[in-house]
Amino acid sequence: MDVTKLYHSVRSFAIATHTLPEYILNNGGWSYDAYGGVRYALLHTTLELRRLAARLHGERIRRGLPQTQAQYALGQHHAAFRDFESLLVGMDQATYVSTPKPEEWCVNLILVHVHEVERFFLAAILNTVRNPKPRRLSDEEVAALVDEPVEMAWEAPLEEAWTNYALLHGRLQHALADLSDEQLGLPSPAWEPEPWPVVEFRLHRFEAHLREHTNQLEKTLAWLGCQRAESMALVRQLYAALAEVEGLCIGAGDLDSRAIEEQAEKIDERLASLQTALGDIDAMVKALKELDSARIDELLQRVPKLARTQLEDGQPAILYAKFHGRDDIVARLLASGLRLTMHESAAVGELERVKKIADFIPEAVNEYGRDGFTPLQLACFFGYEEIARFLLERGADVLAVAANTMQIQPIHAAVAGRHASIVQLLIEHGADVNARQQRGYTPFMAARQNGDVEIEAMLVAAGARPEDGIP
Repeated sequence: MDVTKLYHSVRSFAIATHTLPEYILNNGGWSYDAYGGVRYALLHTTLELRRLAARLHGERIRRGLPQTQAQYALGQHHAAFRDFESLLVGMDQATYVSTPKPEEWCVNLILVHVHEVERFFLAAILNTVRNPKPRRLSDEEVAALVDEPVEMAWEAPLEEAWTNYALLHGRLQHALADLSDEQLGLPSPAWEPEPWPVVEFRLHRFEAHLREHTNQLEKTLAWLGCQRAESMALVRQLYAALAEVEGLCIGAGDLDSRAIEEQAEKIDERLASLQTALGDIDAMVKALKELDSARIDELLQRVPKLARTQLEDGQPAILYAKFHGRDDIVARLLASGLRLTMHESAAVGELERVKKIADFIPEAVNEYGRDGFTPLQLACFFGYEEIARFLLERGADVLAVAANTMQIQPIHAAVAGRHASIVQLLIEHGADVNARQQRGYTPFMAARQNGDVEIEAMLVAAGARPEDGIP
């Protein structure tokens, strides 16, 4: 069965998504039904391919076409082939030919070596099943059996080298799909001394050898500084699911071809939808950074899900607007139907949402957000006394130190926000009035710098030690 269209759909999808940064993957500007976030474009495409594979497996059984031992082994090899390919997605020519470390192979040497060895394995099997008395083959005979030149194109660019290897792989899958169990037991001469391994062993050597060099490829990429981001991990999973579908088609004839075609069409449509969404996300990020309320409003009217946008540092849109004092943008984001997290709720004064989350996830009152702040610290900084009181009653840590360079405690946040009543509330709940944050600042120093006489007096009454000057 020809699954070429499905492969090209998956490949196009992978090329378009393999470099997506995490803040884009987290973005709710695209969703899969009830699943919000760009990463679900990849996750659920993988899921659909797995479901298709299960369907094809069932179809083979219903038609009385169970996989033979040879077909199963070829499927294992094909899974390794697609895994290797997934690591090359988006690779540039400079990386392809770069030396990772002294005496270590470049990627091009790994790829061409794999190709050379696999054509040797294939020739050895063909030599066995076609000749009553097989013998060791010369390089010229190997090349003739696999229909390739004697000399390998070691200097070919990546695209050409991969195309050559993929053509061999396709011929291999086709040529060996009908091997019988009896043929698998035939001795197959190659480079080893007699007694020679049998065809079945050679068949499994395809995968074993390729996995060996996939490991080598991963090490090489690490040495070259190629970071494997989450998007690349998602693409690798996508290729694994594709390989499972393709493996079930080996030797199966015209097995449910319409379902395969429909899946390819669905992936193409999803990619088009995703690319539109990515453009909207980029526009929303730009509008947020410029605090362009008119443009934000325009985008949200068209795509309300863009309210879930994150900026490059992972900060949610609503917190970015809040920290920049743009309550008008906050209100517009809320009006879009945005479901707030605990941290967002505490930062924008949504008491009922804070209560609801705390009832459902009690430990959320002390969880750190992506920015390193706790819900209590945010409520204290932005002056939401009722939320601060509720969080303290639910066990929020009054001494929690921010998990970022600021190293503030809730009392630092309240003083910085100039909220005297919250400062008093924190003192009553055991806040350390002499706690030091980044660069040694104490709450008293901040109050003195702000000219907050009332808060200064409050801190001194609670045991703060006045200090001259600011470090």
